[in-house]
Amino acid sequence: MIPVGDDRGPCGWSPFTWLLAVALLGVAVWFWYQPATARQATELLALRPRELAAVLDGPVRRLLADGVLPLLGYAVVPCGPVQVGLALIFLLAFGRRVEHDGGPAALLWLFALGAVAAGIAHAAWDPTSRVPAAGAPGAVSAVLGAYAVRHRRARARLLVPVVVVPLFLRLPVWAVLLAWVALQAPPIQRLFVLTATGPIAWPAVGAGFAVGVVASPLLRGQPR
Repeated sequence: MIPVGDDRGPCGWSPFTWLLAVALLGVAVWFWYQPATARQATELLALRPRELAAVLDGPVRRLLADGVLPLLGYAVVPCGPVQVGLALIFLLAFGRRVEHDGGPAALLWLFALGAVAAGIAHAAWDPTSRVPAAGAPGAVSAVLGAYAVRHRRARARLLVPVVVVPLFLRLPVWAVLLAWVALQAPPIQRLFVLTATGPIAWPAVGAGFAVGVVASPLLRGQPR
């Protein structure tokens, strides 16, 4: 079953959600098919929990100098097709509504704040790891957290692909978002890993979601 939206009516074209999804997919494909240059990009952009933990223990000016790029790069360095595919599916299913409610700036701020919170949580959870970490699920979780607050009574539309005629089901959105959390389990993330990055830590997903919940007032209108 693939989430494709909700029952709240049309949410418009939402170009920035699509642009963000295309950018994440493009970076992922580039990493997988250009391994030599991808390794150089990983050295520059990827977050290594041990190095970030050392930065977090230092003065604020060191965090601004040495921590910002890895925290934001953390959101775009891919892990594997399964992880990237799940992130894109949920971002397109629910991010379009978030952009409709809050505008492009709110969507991008939520994504960036989710990446930063997830990266810090990842470093705190596993401060001795030297493995580059991938964090798109943490950034997407912030978008989902904001959506969950604003549309907690919504029902998600799910596509059930069948051979002849596709079927559509509707489930409470909270059930679908719980499935998102479950799908971040390390055994799922490690399927078909094609890069040198490690899977995101579950606390990082929770940190991203929590940021989205707290930042949900960025969105306009009344919760439903």
